[in-house]
Amino acid sequence: MRTVVVDANVLVSFFVDRNAKQRDAADELLRRAEAGKLAAIVPQFVVLETAYVLQSQYGVTGENLASVIRDIVVTPGVQTIDICPWPRVFKLWPNPLPGLADASIVAVATTHRLRRHRHLRPETLQARERPRRGLVLVTNHNVPHVPCAGL
Repeated sequence: MRTVVVDANVLVSFFVDRNAKQRDAADELLRRAEAGKLAAIVPQFVVLETAYVLQSQYGVTGENLASVIRDIVVTPGVQTIDICPWPRVFKLWPNPLPGLADASIVAVATTHRLRRHRHLRPETLQARERPRRGLVLVTNHNVPHVPCAGL
């Protein structure tokens, strides 16, 4: 079964009607996870980042926010994990990846040979493959390519 690491952008796009294409892509990913076609891995720090963004940027608070977070962690096919491979994060951040969240997602994915999924506009996506392990990192064009070899 294919396994993907989900970032906060996917979850925020699912719950907030900010971009129809992103919401549809997030919906499709979560439907596939719920149907057992893939395993969606959501690191604990992604849940916390999602809560922060929903609260600070979109005004979701109290029981509404708690309901959203519960929905994330109990969705069939979604597995929350509490690990963050900090030594690997510090190899990636702040150089070559300037964002701590992006470096953490890539570190989780490469440590556990998973896939990282970010659904952005198709024209802004770049796929990178690591032939030895078949790892595909899909990143926004604003995030520099991280050579997977040796990570």
